[in-house]
Amino acid sequence: MKKINKLFAVLAATLAATFLFAACNDKPDDGGKPEEPVKYTVTYTAGEGSGTVPSGGSYVAGATFELPAANGLSKEGYVFDKWSDGENTYAVGATYTMPAKNVTFAATWKDDGSGETPTPPTKYTVTFGGGEDAEGTAPTGGSYEEGATFDIPAADGLVKDGFVFVCWTYNETDYNVGDVFTMPADNVVFTAKWEAKKPDFVFESEDAALKDGNKENRPGWANVKTEEVTREGEQPFTVAAGFSGNPGATMTFTFNVGGEVGKKYSAELISTNSRLKVAAKFTEVMRITVNGKEISSNAIIPKNDWGNPYDDEWYLDIILGSIELNGGSVNTIVFTVIPDGDDTCCNFDKITLRDLAVDVTAA
Repeated sequence: MKKINKLFAVLAATLAATFLFAACNDKPDDGGKPEEPVKYTVTYTAGEGSGTVPSGGSYVAGATFELPAANGLSKEGYVFDKWSDGENTYAVGATYTMPAKNVTFAATWKDDGSGETPTPPTKYTVTFGGGEDAEGTAPTGGSYEEGATFDIPAADGLVKDGFVFVCWTYNETDYNVGDVFTMPADNVVFTAKWEAKKPDFVFESEDAALKDGNKENRPGWANVKTEEVTREGEQPFTVAAGFSGNPGATMTFTFNVGGEVGKKYSAELISTNSRLKVAAKFTEVMRITVNGKEISSNAIIPKNDWGNPYDDEWYLDIILGSIELNGGSVNTIVFTVIPDGDDTCCNFDKITLRDLAVDVTAA
């Protein structure tokens, strides 16, 4: 019996040691570190007001906190009322239980009880006008608060006879299209600023160098002479009489063209002539050379109604076409009479250079 009892004691001790060893080596799967609780954010906004909002924070679901005061917020004509989370409103100091989501509180407002309607921000008007003698539609203006900005518009809808649009002017200051304008605390009227178009440069025949042409068998036309022409309602003007009846006769115009030296400038060349007995192409009556180069033209000198004493179109502006001139130097245009015969006889008045981009002066 003693041997059996001793055996049971040894077995019991062995089992106890085994369980104790196993218990000492049993570790948690996560290393023994507890999980961090999830936190959600709280944010405040001024709603329809303005100013400094309270600081928010982060809370775990179920945490509680008190709604703060709104001392840094204001709205003209109103006083702060409550905080709204989008579902319910809460007074300052109310205890709020954090849900398992982010929350934004917006300030809500109520009338301050003064009975006065809140004053809206002051706006000032902007108006555009074409100025004296301008026609068309000016840009639409608008109303802006002080400090607001806008781009100065184009004046595409406005025209002024004999002028080109330059810019807008306000308070003695010029503003170009596309400039950014800052609105003052005053109404603003922009007026279009115009610049006169450069006048046509006219070469009168009396200022040109007139030379004799072919005198053979034409003693009556030996000399090119000038005469004064008067038309009803117009000032008298001078023409080179019988010019096209004097074959080989020339009229030379010399002049300085401004601009960049060596650069080519284009101009529209116009000749003023009386009508012919028989309509003819201009270059069949006169040869044109510009700086020594002969110029072609499809212009027609029309037939005159010689039997009609009331014909008021004896002298016509005949557009000969575009010519090329040398910038920054002297240019020469020469007209030479071609035909010989009374049927194509006409008087020559003047030439005009139009739409030239630079200044022209007599040489």
